Amino acid sequence: MITVMAKVTARPGRENELAAMFEAQVENVRREEPHTVSYAIYRTADDPLTFWFVEQYEDEAARALHSSAPHIRADIARLGDLTADGVLWDVEVVGAMRR
Repeated sequence: MITVMAKVTARPGRENELAAMFEAQVENVRREEPHTVSYAIYRTADDPLTFWFVEQYEDEAARALHSSAPHIRADIARLGDLTADGVLWDVEVVGAMRR
């Protein structure tokens, strides 16, 4: 399994537009990417400009499909206007619990 985490900071005043784009993005991933195991975007409770992603893909092919999907490419093209910065990490899951 491939796990990715990211942190994105919205430009002040654009955070609600970015949140709406991310909500639609999650739905597009759910509908269009059957090999994406999980895809969640969170907003920091005390800082509405900061968003966190946790993504899990079955394998590298699923991650590549995600990265090249038209809905993701369109959203990436909009990020420059909506965000101040972003960081992406490939991570190793040390422990996890799911019900």
